[in-house]
Parts: sequence; C-alpha cells; structure tokens
Amino acid sequence: MKRICLHITVPAFVAAMLIAGCGKKEGTVPSPQPPASPPPAPAAPSLLPTPPVVQVTKAVPEVAAGFQVIGVLEGSSSTEVHSRVTGYLVRQDYQEGASVRQGDLLFEMDTRPFQAALDLAKATLADKQAHSAAQAEVDAARAAVTAAQANLGWTKIVAPVGGMAGRAASGLGDWIGPEAPLTTISTVDPIRAVFTLPKKFYVDNSDRIAKILALAPEARPETLELVLADGTPYAQKGQWDSMGRPASTSSGPVACALFANPGRVLRPGEYVKVGESWGGH
Repeated sequence: MKRICLHITVPAFVAAMLIAGCGKKEGTVPSPQPPASPPPAPAAPSLLPTPPVVQVTKAVPEVAAGFQVIGVLEGSSSTEVHSRVTGYLVRQDYQEGASVRQGDLLFEMDTRPFQAALDLAKATLADKQAHSAAQAEVDAARAAVTAAQANLGWTKIVAPVGGMAGRAASGLGDWIGPEAPLTTISTVDPIRAVFTLPKKFYVDNSDRIAKILALAPEARPETLELVLADGTPYAQKGQWDSMGRPASTSSGPVACALFANPGRVLRPGEYVKVGESWGGH
C-alpha cells in the first residue's frame, strides 16, 4: 500500500502565531509592567490675593496757587481841574478828599480885573451905538462884551465831573492860569487797585487773565479779593481791569483790578492787600 504525502503550505504569519502560542504554558502569569509616572501635583494656591493694577494719573492744576500782594488804591478815572483865565486865587470852596458833584464850586479867583474889563467893554459898546458907528465896529464891541462876561464867569471854578476831590495844588494868593491843574477829581465807585503780580503766578495764569480781559467789562467774573489795612476783608469782590508787561525778568507785570465802592469806604491813596484764590474761585 502506497503512502500519499500531502504538502500543505502554511502562511508564515500563521506559523509565527502558532509558535508563540505553543510557547505559553497554561497558568503562566505575564511579567508585570513598570507603573506609569504619576501626573504632576497641582501648584499650591497663593495665600495672598494678587492686588489689582491701578493706573494713577497725576492731576495738573489749571493754575498755580493763588497770590496776595500789597497794592494801592486810586480812582478808576481822574479828571484834572483847570482855570480858564489867569489871575489870583482868593478862595477854596471844597474840602480835600470830600465827595463833590458835577457843578459844585471848587475855587474862586479875584473878580475885580474881570469886572473892570466887562465894564469897559459895555461902555465901548454903548459909545459905538450912540455915535452910529459902522455896523462892523458895533459887532466887534458887542463881541468884546460877550468875552468879558465869559471871563468874569470863569473866575468861579466848578467841578467838571462828580467824584472825590483831591489835594489843592495851589494856595490862596497864588497866581494861577490854564497851564497847571488846580486839583484832580477821582471816580471812586468803582475804585482801582494797582499791584505787581508775582512772576510765578503771572507765568502760570497770563493766558487765563488775557482771556478774561478780552471780555467786555460787564462780562468779566469777579474773582479778586481785597483786604483792608487793618486786616478786615472787603465785602465786594473785584474783577481784572488791565495787565501790563513784566518790567524785568525777575518780576511780574503791574496789574489793575476794579472793586465796587458804593459806600465810598475805599479811598484813593490807601494801601491794601489784593489777591486771588486757586483757579480764580
């Protein structure tokens, strides 16, 4: 009897699996694998909270600190009083420093020379008219009478405006004329304070003050303060009136302020303190 041999081709990968399976014994425990590395521990929480970030902006004031300086008072306007004719001063009819009204009598001059000139002019006119002089001569004589009457009237010197009358520049018996003023009448309501600004204040506030001065006087704010010589604060606040240019590099300019003076408590020539607070408030 012949033996038949069959050759069966087994794929290589199947053979490998069979060999690996045959190598295992029943009940064999696989080799233990090394444990995996543990995950990193979470960071411990901070005990102090993180402070918030605050952005600080340094405030820059609009103006520098206020100022207070010594100033002197003067009339807001001054009018000189002159005589219109030449002659001797014989009488002063007002009290220096007193308030006067327009038309009040201030001085009197010697009227005798002027009365004599008027009498002569009238006599000349009468003579021309009596002798039927030419019309031109009569008219000239009449004009002379008119001029003589005016000169006589001008020997009484009156206040051209109302205000506070100043010191008389001439005494009784002096020869006076139109050239030199006899006195000055100052308007004291409002009254003007004149002072020199500190340089630092001027540098920091010149633009602001210039804008105020560009306004109409009635629209300017009242931000200035005044203290009397005895330390008493003045009740009325004032407004900027003018500001010049610095006289030197080390000082500020001369400035002026106006203060209402209804009771005429403030008088020209008095020394006061003038100032302004922060930002003109």
